Amino acid sequence: LFGGMGNPSASISLQRKEPTPDLQASFQTSIGSWDQRRAVGDVGGPMTDELSGRVVLALDSRAYYYGTANDRNGMLYGVMKYQFNPSTSLSFGGSYERDNAVNNFSGLPWYDNGVTPQLSRSLSLTLPWAKDQNSFVESFAKLEHDFSQNWKLQMNATDLREAMPTSNNISYDGPISSSTNLLPGGFSS
Repeated sequence: LFGGMGNPSASISLQRKEPTPDLQASFQTSIGSWDQRRAVGDVGGPMTDELSGRVVLALDSRAYYYGTANDRNGMLYGVMKYQFNPSTSLSFGGSYERDNAVNNFSGLPWYDNGVTPQLSRSLSLTLPWAKDQNSFVESFAKLEHDFSQNWKLQMNATDLREAMPTSNNISYDGPISSSTNLLPGGFSS
């Protein structure tokens, strides 16, 4: 799906999770630096001889080493697969992802002569109300038919809807003046 040339280069193949042939369930949790917490639940397997399904739920929250900023998101994914016969199947499903974050896109200012103002590493010029609240909804269907060992027909349909409201983030636009010790008057939002 993605590729690169040069040294180093890489290719990535993105595949959706499929229902599992046997009943399976897993749950994973992790804790990391700056109050990061993650939990993932994954359940899949056959429901009847022809129908199988899978559901994945992931929740993630974290803070940052600088003040104010945080990130909280969640994702729910589900897929069903109907096997018409050994050669033909239909898969359909969707996902919903929500991201609530207070981000710091501007970092900390330096003087126009390159000298650091000796500000605390944890200082953030981001305001707590400057939130990004994004959501993504995806639905998909896939019809597959195996004709023989060397031939396969696959038809895919995907609908993706994104809601990414304008960020209310205010940032400074330039370095601190070494003669006045002030940030420039032009702010961007």
